[in-house]
Amino acid sequence: MKHYKLSQNTVFFSLLVFTLLFLLSSQGASPLIDWDENIYAEASKQMLIQDNFLDISINNQSFSEKPPLFFWLQTISFRIFGINEFGARFISCISGTLLFLLLFKLGSWVKDYVFGAIWSVVFLTSLLPMILAKSGVIDHTFNLFITCATFFLYIYDVKYKAFIEEKGSSRSTWIFLSLASICMGLAVLTKGPLGGLIPLIGFGGYKLFNKKPGINPIHFVFCAVLSLTIAISWYLINYAQFGDQFLVNFWDFQSREFNTPLEGHSGPFYFHFAVAIFGLLPWTAFLCSFRKGQMSLLNKHTKALAIISTVWIGFVLILFSFSATKLPHHSASIYVPLSFIVSLIIYHHWKNSSQVSSLTVSFFIISSVTISAALIALPQLAEQFLEQDNINFTLKWPNEIYIMNGLFIGLIFIAGALFRSRKIAYGVACTAIAAFIFSQTLWRHYVPTYLSYSQQPLINMIKEVKGEGGKIAFYRFISFAAIYYGEEPIEMLGTSKFEGDFSILDKAQSDNIYIFTADRNNRERLIKEHPLVKLLEIRGVFAKFILSKK
Repeated sequence: MKHYKLSQNTVFFSLLVFTLLFLLSSQGASPLIDWDENIYAEASKQMLIQDNFLDISINNQSFSEKPPLFFWLQTISFRIFGINEFGARFISCISGTLLFLLLFKLGSWVKDYVFGAIWSVVFLTSLLPMILAKSGVIDHTFNLFITCATFFLYIYDVKYKAFIEEKGSSRSTWIFLSLASICMGLAVLTKGPLGGLIPLIGFGGYKLFNKKPGINPIHFVFCAVLSLTIAISWYLINYAQFGDQFLVNFWDFQSREFNTPLEGHSGPFYFHFAVAIFGLLPWTAFLCSFRKGQMSLLNKHTKALAIISTVWIGFVLILFSFSATKLPHHSASIYVPLSFIVSLIIYHHWKNSSQVSSLTVSFFIISSVTISAALIALPQLAEQFLEQDNINFTLKWPNEIYIMNGLFIGLIFIAGALFRSRKIAYGVACTAIAAFIFSQTLWRHYVPTYLSYSQQPLINMIKEVKGEGGKIAFYRFISFAAIYYGEEPIEMLGTSKFEGDFSILDKAQSDNIYIFTADRNNRERLIKEHPLVKLLEIRGVFAKFILSKK
């Protein structure tokens, strides 16, 4: 029998400190990234400036793609920390911390605190959850609510069965059912109807596999009424204030996103399955270690959560596989259940002091090194790609990146050796430290350096034009970074998200109107269709034009 060398409290507080350090450090080291970070930050900034929490707007136009809860939370963060990068990302950091607490507690309940520690660490340090937790985007907050809802539903079911068997008080069952209902309502207010569907389908799948799948109809009605009351409140308030246009626009966007590849974000049917493998790195490798014998470690709770997790993963992956618009974060909710399954496999190795296979360790090392090498090679790849558009683009990483990458790769090799030596806990700890170094390198060096080439030139040119009192228009492209950091509305011409006035291109030079665009095709089209424009300069991938008389 394996004996724990550290107490549960010691493990918990050590991991909590690590999590806070992991998530809070370097939160403000990088500018916000186009598109999503700048979209949400701009909407929240306008809420704060206008002191209007009922109107979500960007660039002086209504933004009806997402419900309001995340924007409300981000606005509060801006009020506390100021309108800056840290304030924009703080809500995701808090969501990540609360998810850590939830997974540790739940894992400790269904198994023991070692399993809780493994589960929380695996989720925290997986590639895509790590990126989302340190980004000013909706997904991690959404994941928090649907995870809470799903597991409160399960705990409610356990308590309800105990009540039926023991004929005791049912008070605790109502508490957990109420919490689940509230969380579903909040999830819908965060990202839309999937906030209710994912927990219900995950829990419903578990009930179908149960020998006694019965549901108390009174409880069901209570859950539906409470969650819908919270979820619908925003839409009713909006309807009372502005009519049905918000609802029409919201459902129109959801429909177009599912049926049409918006902004060119298409992909094959298996796109999200590939993303799942990539997003779970470096822990994906442990899926190779699955053996039927590991099922013997499942108790009634872990077996139930395994069923819920499998249904949850399957529903999300299949649903978004049929969606025409494909983006990696659309299926980001799967990493809680996916990390649960991987953690069970790792826990089995720890419990039995079994050696991790050479195949698993090889995949673990190779996949980690490949990601590191791909990031190092990004400048060369970018230069080759942009040469096709005759764009002079020279990206160079600072020397610190190579040092940090060396440390990361070294720790990954050490972790692999520890897994092969049956020192599973040390291997997990070493991987967590490697992930921390990778995260610091990403947000302190990779992202700022890349953005200094990819979006900063445009922001600088816009600030220069505004210093001269010029008016600005974008031609067939959008940069939300320019809107957020430029701090003034921009005329958008020929974009899918904004209605623009093309007539401004027929005005004279005295209007002092500057037009910005990107890529060679748009430059050539602008010159061909609007002969009054004159090219002034090209900086990076961006071109600046001015209206000129002939």
